[in-house]
Amino acid sequence: MDHVQRPADGYDHIVVPYVAGPPYDSLDFDTFPDRLGFPPFNEDSAWKGLDPGTISRLVQSWLYFGLIGAFLRHDVDLAEFVREDTEPKDGPIRRLVSSKTLEPHLDKWLAAGEDIEEERLQALLETSASAYCHFSSLSQSSASPLPEILLSVSILITTLAETANRRATALKRWPLFELPLLPPVDTSNLDPAARLLERELISAGWCPFKVQQILSDYSFMTTYYVSRLRDPMAPHISHAACTKDRCIGNNVDMANYSTRHTPTSCQCSHVSIPDKKMRSIIASGGIPIVRVKVSRNGGLAIQVKAASHQSRYIAISHVWSDGLGNPHANSLPTCQLKRLRGSVKSLVPPIFDLAQGFLSIPQLNVSFDAKKMAISWGSTEWFWLDTLCIPVGADEESRLLKSKAINQMAAIYAAAHQVLVLDSVMQAFTVAGRDLCHIAAQMTALAWLGRCWTYQEGALALALQVQCADCSFDPAMLNYDSDFSKEDSYVLLPGTTSTTSFWDRASRAASLGLKLGIKGMLVGIRSLLGMPVSKPQKAEAVLFRHIYYQLHDEVYREMCADRRQSFSLSGDTMKDFILCWNSLARRTTTMAGDIHVILANLLRLNAFSILAMSSQEERMRAILWSLPGIPLSLLFNPSKERVRPAEHHGNRWMPLWPDMHTLDESPILDIGDDALILKDCDYMPHILVFDGVISKTAEILVHVSGGDEDAWYRVLLRRQADDQFELGGFKNTALLFQLRTAEPGPFPMQAACLQLSDIQETRPKTDSPSSSSHGSALDLKATYDCPATARYVGHVVPLGYATLPRYEAKAMNSYTLSIKHDVINQSALPQRPQKIPFLGMSIALMILCSPFNMVLCAMTAIVVYQNVTQHAGWPSSVYVMSCLDIVMHSYTFLAALFFAPPINTLPAVVAGLNLNILPFLVGLAYAGVKAAEMPLAGLDKVVLGLLIGGHLPQIVMVALGRWVVNVRIYKAWLETYDPDWSPAMTDPILTAIFGFAQLLRSFLEVKPPSSGAGSFSETSGREAAPHLGRQIYK
Repeated sequence: MDHVQRPADGYDHIVVPYVAGPPYDSLDFDTFPDRLGFPPFNEDSAWKGLDPGTISRLVQSWLYFGLIGAFLRHDVDLAEFVREDTEPKDGPIRRLVSSKTLEPHLDKWLAAGEDIEEERLQALLETSASAYCHFSSLSQSSASPLPEILLSVSILITTLAETANRRATALKRWPLFELPLLPPVDTSNLDPAARLLERELISAGWCPFKVQQILSDYSFMTTYYVSRLRDPMAPHISHAACTKDRCIGNNVDMANYSTRHTPTSCQCSHVSIPDKKMRSIIASGGIPIVRVKVSRNGGLAIQVKAASHQSRYIAISHVWSDGLGNPHANSLPTCQLKRLRGSVKSLVPPIFDLAQGFLSIPQLNVSFDAKKMAISWGSTEWFWLDTLCIPVGADEESRLLKSKAINQMAAIYAAAHQVLVLDSVMQAFTVAGRDLCHIAAQMTALAWLGRCWTYQEGALALALQVQCADCSFDPAMLNYDSDFSKEDSYVLLPGTTSTTSFWDRASRAASLGLKLGIKGMLVGIRSLLGMPVSKPQKAEAVLFRHIYYQLHDEVYREMCADRRQSFSLSGDTMKDFILCWNSLARRTTTMAGDIHVILANLLRLNAFSILAMSSQEERMRAILWSLPGIPLSLLFNPSKERVRPAEHHGNRWMPLWPDMHTLDESPILDIGDDALILKDCDYMPHILVFDGVISKTAEILVHVSGGDEDAWYRVLLRRQADDQFELGGFKNTALLFQLRTAEPGPFPMQAACLQLSDIQETRPKTDSPSSSSHGSALDLKATYDCPATARYVGHVVPLGYATLPRYEAKAMNSYTLSIKHDVINQSALPQRPQKIPFLGMSIALMILCSPFNMVLCAMTAIVVYQNVTQHAGWPSSVYVMSCLDIVMHSYTFLAALFFAPPINTLPAVVAGLNLNILPFLVGLAYAGVKAAEMPLAGLDKVVLGLLIGGHLPQIVMVALGRWVVNVRIYKAWLETYDPDWSPAMTDPILTAIFGFAQLLRSFLEVKPPSSGAGSFSETSGREAAPHLGRQIYK
């Protein structure tokens, strides 16, 4: 496996002993075991009688060396792939498999000009994958060295599949294989290779909870790369008590919490924030932001002020387990404050964000901000940090202010100029000299990626950077190009300007730009000539690309980069709920109840109302009933963390919080007065209706007959041990599957057990997507019983299941389903608008100013005409000022091409409107110089009139927009975070601007919101109970 590169300074490769038996004979690949006298795969008893050594020799000869030879179509020289090793030095000589020499063979195969044999390669690798699954399922497969050999085979299959796909792409074909060829890892029943990688990851220091995610998310090759990473997690955090289901290593014990110093040996004193001023800002509905000032004698002081619509501040995102919190006071050690000050000041702005109307030149540290209608130079010193800006204390006033500050969290991160991620692992990590795979792999180990509060902070960020030892950078900018060196990739990260000079970066960027331009031209020429569009890549680059993009995709997703690259939140409340739920299900928090507050903030619901609710059930119910429907996949949640799962009631399906179970976007249940209704969706899930009611048993066998189906399923019913659910009064039991069909296969299928109280026949609508063209449908009235897991066992009952209770069931193709619920008089929480609608105001200003740009364009055209035809008789001073006036007004010619300038020029155009007083003054100076040197003609007076008529209205509108309207918008937007806010209280200006922004979204063909995005929710929340605020602990 040593052809797979390792991270720098990573652990050594896992050694694979050479045990191969008779070599592959270059005949038919599929029947090689038959020629050696091995039994067919379906004779399980015959395989169980073989010893592990015999199986190991077959696997290595056939699926490793044989597969290489069959793929390359030539015999394999074993001397190239076997090396001798002695460990310890005076020990016996060991013969080990080395795949390093595989790369030259694959490079030659990639560079070959002849066509590829698609069908042969597909059959070859699919046979290998099927054989791998067979050998992995044998009871002997756990005996060494079979796990190591199986792991080497799985990595080889991925290597060859990626190589074949790369070759097919170079020949302008579609990829041959939908990777991975091997089935996804079943973390509940790991195969030997996966179990070996699990042990390697745990021994390397990974959290068991994170290990399960790695195994299920990545291919064997990528997981192997990650397992070689040395000391990936924070050394001061122990994961010894963590389990596969939950990480508690980053939970904090507030009774014994200690704020960390940097370095840890430091004993400096704490510096406190001006507490009264911070509290008064929060009490008045504002956002307190702070900066650290250094006095002449080296002392530190914290200054605080209320954020305004013009404020540029950095929101700090961190995990409390890194020691940057303080549950006892709004203070931090001097050493931590110095470090924070340096990190904040060294941040460079993001390059470009169309959705937020933002454009910058990081090398010059200048930003054009359309939202704030301003040009910003340099960095900012102001930041927001929960440790300093959320009051602490147990008194009633402190608790009330805490709740108010927590309710503002969405506003704080949404209004921030950038979010800076501080994680102790990355703060100690040096980016320079590392390849992109290493950087991405290290980032997957961040505690920040595993905590719930940090997900909210990343999802709401307009721009995000991660602080490292030598720089800060935006993970979204980690783009791989095989032609770039490590140094090139480092220089192109915008946040690395702190360690390289401007001229060095500019020269490198220019040379790389020239290289990319030439490359693009060559690709175009090759495409026109019908030649392969890219040159053959080396095998090392092909595998590097596979590993990198698997790692990068997780980092990109978990850091919510897709939201920052679009118009942030989708506007579809249901889609946002499912997206947030699925991400939070992979994360943990010290207090599980915090998840409801996070969900509320992300869905723009009133978190203050959530904090006032005393029970987890009440909080979850309020959130779910604020949605346009209920995802059906909630019913398949196998977790015990549900609403009173052992009692008899109608809400047993309702989860208390996200817990390792992901949701699907469809189907969606309609919320009725007393039932959840499933009908007329894109597809109706597979449902089995039993002959009668099944007994309260944990495991059963179900025989499904009728139509084309005749199969047995083993069903595990996940009831509580002390379940009090009463079966009396029900007529039948039903099993609802998460899938559209119960497809036969080795993997478990999630299902829900329902008890039917009534079944009626109805005639289906002919236009219903789920109904057939004839016959009747069933109207099923049900009560949720428990989650279940079903597994297909075959057309006959296996001997091992003979003692299980057996039931008959029929599959229903056309039905409607009503599932009873016990929720009464639950009002939806009021929903706030999306983000700050300053962008709508900026675009409105741009459109209003466009006619005046036309006026100035006409003026400039006249000046150009005069300059060309009359300059011979002008004094030199008049000619110079005329040329300067033309240059300063040249931007107005855009108005002749676009009445409203293109949307992608928005930041620059709005910035130009802010600076239009400069061309106005130049125009006045030109008129003054000309009047002093020579008499003004009639055309000169027209130019002066157009100058004043074009500029003054723009200057007035910009001033009103920036200093009056935007101030009012910002104040009205913050008011939507007040505890007692309702849509009826919204400022009309805010509503109008937000409506304009929504029209723009429609114009740009962004999917319109389906619920609550284009207007405020008309329902209001319940009366707020006494508010019990508390500090948030990430």
